[in-house]
Amino acid sequence: IEAPGRTLALPEPFALPGEGVTVLFGPSGAGKSTLVAALTGLLPAPPLTVRHGDALWQAPGHRPLPPEARGVGLVQQLDPLFAHMTVADNLRFPLRFTRRRCFTFDQVVEALGLAPWLNRRPDQLSGGQRQRVALGRALLRQPDWLMLDEPFSALDRDSRRALVRLLQRNLPRWQVPLLLVTHALDEVERLADRVVFVGDGQVRPPVPITAAVASPESPLFQAHAPVSLLFGTVVMPQDERGLGQVAVGSHMLATVPLEGFETGEPVRLRIPAAQILLAKQRLDEVSALNQLALPIAERWQAGQRVTVRLMLDDQALLATVTAATAERMGLVPGATVWAVIKAVGIL
Repeated sequence: IEAPGRTLALPEPFALPGEGVTVLFGPSGAGKSTLVAALTGLLPAPPLTVRHGDALWQAPGHRPLPPEARGVGLVQQLDPLFAHMTVADNLRFPLRFTRRRCFTFDQVVEALGLAPWLNRRPDQLSGGQRQRVALGRALLRQPDWLMLDEPFSALDRDSRRALVRLLQRNLPRWQVPLLLVTHALDEVERLADRVVFVGDGQVRPPVPITAAVASPESPLFQAHAPVSLLFGTVVMPQDERGLGQVAVGSHMLATVPLEGFETGEPVRLRIPAAQILLAKQRLDEVSALNQLALPIAERWQAGQRVTVRLMLDDQALLATVTAATAERMGLVPGATVWAVIKAVGIL
């Protein structure tokens, strides 16, 4: 992709799965927004072939489909609303141009909590409220794809977390594939099903989020302290001890009370590798609530630190120790150790 001041090399073929959340992750200026502009048709005629299913969006020698014909609901960093229209009129505007009704006005208003602002104009809304309206307008476009280009980066922390949480709760039932541009690690961990790394003029193929955070070859692993993301199901939001219970495969983990979650709801758990103590046997009289006997699948060393990959059924849990500790305890693939988990975060 050629753009002013930037060239992006894509793998061939470069395919984005038409389900779940794909995150474009990389530093500012890496070319993430350029890629979105090329896919949506906002970048004038790059020498690129883009297909969506059987539809040819653009190709060299063919007249490209204009952006409005590509079935994309786009929300950008500071997405402008029509200043002379109320929130309700802004939301209804895309309905004039499509006969599809994947989403109704009332469904979107309810899902995004927009009812209190319907009669307001954009200048009467906060930044977070305007972005929520912009997201609603993109949904009422009845899109085949949602593409969000750093939509939260200009918001304060609380507004950003509220919008991310809103997406977490609604995306599974909306069933619209999402391409999200961000360089915020917490947004990647909370939302991504897979990650496309963009940097140094290169676009890498998508990798599952679990591999993106747990593989030594991953830019996320190399740039940040190792963490594990586990996918579980709420068994009990709060038990008699005041703790939540989450099933991860055949294992049960105690967590902080799961306020706002329901029994049976899927959740993501974040466990830093440094928050895991390894032992040869179960420990008594310790403050950690979770102790699991797990097999070691893999280990690797960087300097004097050793990382081991433990397996919870088919999910991986990373732990880090010193090289001396790894040798003393015999932490090798095939061995079983007790993982004493000191902190479990709910994403």
